[in-house]
Amino acid sequence: MSEFRRGMAAATGTVLGYASIGLACGILATQSGLSLAETALMSLIVYSGSAQFALCGMVAAQTDPVSATLTIGLLNLRNLLLNLHTTKVFESYRLPQQLLAASMMTDESYGVLLTHQLEVEQVEPSWMFGNNGAGYLSWFVFSVLGAMLGGLLSNPERLGIDYALMVMFLAIFASQLDVLSKRVATSRIGVMLISVGGTYLLSSVLVQGSVAVLLATLMGCLVGVLTDVD
Repeated sequence: MSEFRRGMAAATGTVLGYASIGLACGILATQSGLSLAETALMSLIVYSGSAQFALCGMVAAQTDPVSATLTIGLLNLRNLLLNLHTTKVFESYRLPQQLLAASMMTDESYGVLLTHQLEVEQVEPSWMFGNNGAGYLSWFVFSVLGAMLGGLLSNPERLGIDYALMVMFLAIFASQLDVLSKRVATSRIGVMLISVGGTYLLSSVLVQGSVAVLLATLMGCLVGVLTDVD
């Protein structure tokens, strides 16, 4: 239980970020025509901020279910990359533990995991469950609360909550970079960052933003492997 609590404590930044983003998602869901129960079920089952925001837009536009499903699948394709990497972290887990950790992992909990992995020799399953659980519970609570607020905040962007997700990722990235700089050569970190940024800038001219992010992620992984001489 102590590791579980440490995992929950490590997810504090994620919880604070989800407070604003979840509220915005719940409000948008209500404005898109979803009921409170439908919003709650969406947060429990889909549990993906980007996918749920997109889904609200498609519901409002009355997109057919097949197209909506394919779009959500494409948006979440990056999770395949995350789980391919974390198979090495979770290889000592039992299969049920691996499945639970993977199915509840998000971009944010993955980022927190990377930072924690740099600080310890072995990530305990209970720590990861605490990390994932804190994010999952907070996302559900705040998105449902946003749905309950409904139309009271007709323009949530005026409160600046649309920037919360970006700030949350910057905080996670800064924490990772600080720990990583103590173990990895600065030149190698620079090469990876330049490759990711350059790939995104070049590919965003040719393809959609979500695809550009996927290509930049793949390039970062490739450069990271090729420069790994440890």
